[in-house]
Amino acid sequence: MTPLVRYSTVAALGFVAGWFAYDRFVVPAPTIRPVIHTIATTDTNPVRPAQPVQPEADPSAAETDGFEKALRNNNAEAVIRHYQRALEDTAPDFPDKRAKILTHLQKLLALGQGEVFLDWADTWLSRYYDDIDILLLLANYQLKAGYPDEAARVFQYAFTYALQAGEQERVRRGFQSLVQQTDDQWSVSEQWIELLGFYQLLENIGLGSKAQQLRQAEIYIEIADEQSARRMALPLLDDPRLSERAKALIASLDQYSQEPSAPPVIEGELIPLQKSGEHYLVEVNLNGGDVLTLMIDTGASMTTLTSNSFRKLSNHRALGYLGWRLFNTANGYNRGNIYRVNSFQLGEQVLDDVEIAVLNFHQQSGIEGLLGMNVLKQFKFSINQDSRTLEIWDRSE
Repeated sequence: MTPLVRYSTVAALGFVAGWFAYDRFVVPAPTIRPVIHTIATTDTNPVRPAQPVQPEADPSAAETDGFEKALRNNNAEAVIRHYQRALEDTAPDFPDKRAKILTHLQKLLALGQGEVFLDWADTWLSRYYDDIDILLLLANYQLKAGYPDEAARVFQYAFTYALQAGEQERVRRGFQSLVQQTDDQWSVSEQWIELLGFYQLLENIGLGSKAQQLRQAEIYIEIADEQSARRMALPLLDDPRLSERAKALIASLDQYSQEPSAPPVIEGELIPLQKSGEHYLVEVNLNGGDVLTLMIDTGASMTTLTSNSFRKLSNHRALGYLGWRLFNTANGYNRGNIYRVNSFQLGEQVLDDVEIAVLNFHQQSGIEGLLGMNVLKQFKFSINQDSRTLEIWDRSE
């Protein structure tokens, strides 16, 4: 066999063998794997998927929520902080905040929550002492609670700080309402001594008027003090607005006698005074034991002791506690605890069940408090500066 023939035969046999083996042996396709590229970096923190972006909190909404919560909880200090920030930042919601505060305080008064309201007023006026809206609310509370003398002292403040015409008119109307309501109430119950004391206090604190003077003359007639009635009415004869009423009042006094005789001279009790600067001091006796030196203050609605003087009383723990009030003092508004003493002696005169206030204020050495109008109005009184004496008469004399 030639070489050519031999090679051809071998190739043919290989082709036939391969054909028969094709169906038995299948070469698997290569596995394709994803290629991971590693990027060299100096950051040691692993790469984290991006977090979804949170919406930013609305600071005004948080401020509003905090304000509303403080208001509901009667947290006056917190409310004032929110209010002050709005005031300083001239925030657009400042008028709304103020309106909500005033509405809240009005609701407290309507619901009879007097002590909560007083806490608010005390805190607020310690910061904003000239806030006319709050002063008027406080005066209204004092009147409704039966303290018209303290309401008058609030109006004394309000008249001082009412600078705008609108504010002045509101204060004037409020004061007129106070005077009318007090006169109506005490006239119906014939509490003439209390009513005289009220008008005297108004005069002493600079809120008196000629119309009030004529009203005092009418009240003196009610308690049969014709001498005082005439004394109050005579200066008003030349007043164009009040002269007719003054003439009629004096005529009513004269009808009992065509030639009025000189009024009898009634001597009162003389009580020695001490001079301290421009003021006068007098000794009083509480509950038949403790002797205190008080400064006469006809502008004070209530007799007041300093806290130190009160603690020195021999029986201060036995005194009846009646609650607390806000008082208008020379240093602004102060809380005062109210107590009832069984007996209060001035000179030889003894009064029963007298209310006194205890305030945390300081007086110069030797002065333990103030003798106010709640005691003085029980008498007719005058101070003789030459003899340094306080002369007092019983109202019935």
